[in-house]
Parts: sequence; C-alpha cells; structure tokens
Amino acid sequence: MKPYENFAVAVTAQEVEAVTINADVESCGLHVSSGTSKNGISAIQALKVVHGMRDPADGLLRKTLTTVLGAWGSDPTSWDGMMLRAVAIVIHRNWDTIDLPSLSLPLKQEPVGVWKDSAIKDTVSGGGSQSR
Repeated sequence: MKPYENFAVAVTAQEVEAVTINADVESCGLHVSSGTSKNGISAIQALKVVHGMRDPADGLLRKTLTTVLGAWGSDPTSWDGMMLRAVAIVIHRNWDTIDLPSLSLPLKQEPVGVWKDSAIKDTVSGGGSQSR
C-alpha cells in the first residue's frame, strides 16, 4: 500500500496519531491527499515528523502549516516535505520567541523552489549522498 492509503486506513481505524494529524491539517483548510494539489498535502512522512517534534497539543503542525500558507499560499509547491520540515524546525527551535507572521515575510520573498535549491546547495553533499 502507498503512504496515503496507509494513512487513510489509520484515520479510519481511529489511530490517535493519524486522527490528530488529519484534524490539524483540516483545521488549516487543507487535506491529506494521495497527490499534491492546491490544498492537498501528500508529504505524509513530513506531516508525521513535524507532528512528532513536540507534544501535539502545542500545535507545531498547525503553526507550520499556517506559516507556510502565509508565505506561499496553498500552491501545490508549498507542500514539499523538505520545506515543511525546515519551517517546523525553525519554529521548534525558536518556540518561545518566534513571531510566526514575521517568519512568513522573508519566506514570501522567494518561491519554495528557490529556498529548496539554496538549502540543497549549502549542504556538504550538495543534496546527494555523502559518497558522491
């Protein structure tokens, strides 16, 4: 089964993690989907990672999705798994001091693809495996 199918089964089975993630995503006017679309997120593993970074009651996933919506809107490119994780890490590491609307402002200046390309270029491996 594909990740979306596994997730849908977990929601139907009322598994706490899946139900909570689904509720957080839907509270932002989005939905978990089998393919990325305007309001559909298929980066299920990224949603799970963000969900697990803090106590789910803190709302990190909702804050991440809201920040991404504020920066790039609901364009399908907004729902890239790497970018969702990156935004979540910034929020998580600056939890007590971050101003989410202010975080959206610099992100808005470039599309997701530019941010992602820049981040990959700045890694030691240039985005490839360490052996390359």
